[in-house]
This record gives sequence, structure tokens and C-alpha cells, in this order.
Amino acid sequence: MRLPSVLTAALVLALASPADAALFYARQLTTANGEIVAFDTDTNTVLRTYAVAIPDIDGLARDPLSDNLFVASSNGGGLFRLNLVTGAVSAVPVAGVSPFNPSALAFGPGQDLFIANQTAPAPASVVRFDVPTGLVENVFTAGGVLRTSAGLAVDPTTGNLFVSSLGLGVPAPVVQLNPNTGAVLQTYTSPLLGNVFAVAVGDGGVEFFTTNFSGGTVLAVNVANGSTRVFASGLTSPTGLAFGPDGNLYVTSGNAIAVLNGTSGARVGTIPVGTGGPEYLAFGDLPPGAVAAVPEPASLMAAGIGGLTLLVARRVRGRATAAAGR
Repeated sequence: MRLPSVLTAALVLALASPADAALFYARQLTTANGEIVAFDTDTNTVLRTYAVAIPDIDGLARDPLSDNLFVASSNGGGLFRLNLVTGAVSAVPVAGVSPFNPSALAFGPGQDLFIANQTAPAPASVVRFDVPTGLVENVFTAGGVLRTSAGLAVDPTTGNLFVSSLGLGVPAPVVQLNPNTGAVLQTYTSPLLGNVFAVAVGDGGVEFFTTNFSGGTVLAVNVANGSTRVFASGLTSPTGLAFGPDGNLYVTSGNAIAVLNGTSGARVGTIPVGTGGPEYLAFGDLPPGAVAAVPEPASLMAAGIGGLTLLVARRVRGRATAAAGR
């Protein structure tokens, strides 16, 4: 049977287009083993689960230029690389940084990986690591003001870093750093900023958001003047958070992930995770071949041209949203 040209084009585009962005989270099942889950927030389904022999899983970051997800292991575990196609896990040496106790991770432009280093005693630091060469380019200490680097985020507009400190009940600053020199551009202090963990920068860079573990809240901080407000409350020991391509803010809450409206902070959904629930979150595309189940052309034909049109439109819309920096 010869396919109509329009249908053929739709089939090719649907099969060749990359999947929508996946939400990555980790579960610590035992002291030495865990699993990393790729979750589709559009369909509320698990795309793939990776069994990993990594202790104390903390930060996750999707390398935009390879098939890898980088994984931080605190308490001396180090840095790991998970190949999202093969599922292979390998340790990544980070030479010249001691002590090295990574927590949050975030990619800057290219393949510069920024690593929050929870050194103790203070000061903590941020390590700038060049992935292609495996070399440490810089170690930023922010003038010694970081108590314990618990979270960091890269502003998609300016490229600047926002680094939070785990104050352990004592208000601790969040600092904005130049990603190239480590110079402190601004310091944010507030009585609300105690026991803060992860950081996420909102659309347009007007505010950044951080989780208050002991208060059960998400805080929104104005980037320009530092004014701080409670964006959402009623969460259970929140740690990680990340903006999704849909504009919603995803926040860990106990053994679940709360889905918050990215503008109002209203809770619009919940993703159950189970015991050993996540601490940090990350979004990123699954590379081709990461998910074995691929629709067969016959099943796509059965869906009809209308269904294919919707499928193609959904994928194009998802790619455009991700490109806008959401």
C-alpha cells in the first residue's frame, strides 16, 4: 500500500522528533543503591527507570550535548555519569578539589558543569568543571559567605549563578555569582532564608525560587532588590525544585513531587514517588534510543491523519517551549 505524501511526511516527522522533556528524579533504595526515574509530565507515565549503584544521590543535571545525565553523590560519593541510552554508570574524577562533597548540579553554556560543593567546615564552594576535558576550571568560594552550598541554578537569560546556603536553622545568604570569575554580584539575605536547599530561576529572570526545608515553603526572591515572599506553603520538607517546559514549578514534598502553578504558586497536581523519595529534580530530553517502545508505522496509520497532526503539533510545541528557556 502506497502512503499519501502528507501522511508519509507526518510519519517521518513524528518518528524522528525527539521526545518531550522528561522530569528526572532519584530514589535512594538502600545505602549504596538507588534508582533514577525519567517521568513524562504530559502523560503522567514513567518513561524509564535506571538502577544505579550510587550512594546518597543528590543533584542531577542533563548534559545538553551528550546522552548523559550527571549525578552528584554527597557524603564523599563523588560525581557520576549515567548514559541514558545504555544505562551504564561511570565515576567522573574531579581532580584537585579536596574535600569534594557535591550536592546540586547545573549546566551553563556549552558543557560547563557547575557543582555545589558542601565542604565542612565552611566556607563551601562552587566548582566549575569542563566536561569535555575533565578539568576543573575554577573553584568559587564567594568570599567565604557560603555555609554549605546546597543548591544552585543558572539564570537562562544572563548565565549568572545563584547559589544557596544550607543555614541549618540560621538565616544564610543566597549569592549571585559571575559564572566566569566567581565574583559576587549580589547577596540576598532574609529571615526567611534558613534551611534553604535548591534554587530555580523563573522565566525572564525577575525572581529566583528556593525551598525552605524546615518551613515547608517555597520562597520567591526578587533578583533586583532582594525582596522575599512566600510563594507556596504546606509542603513536606521540600528540597529540590525545577521549572518544567509547561511553566509549572515542580517541588519535592515528602515522598511525592508537588506541581505548582509557576505564576500563582497554587498546587495543581501531585506525582507520587514512594519511599526514598527525591531530593533534587532536573528536566531534559531523553536521547533517541533511551526508550525502547517506539510506535510502529501501522499503529500510527490506525490513529489517522488527525491523530498524527496532533502528535506532531504537540512535539513541535514542546520543542519550542523548551527553546524559550522554560
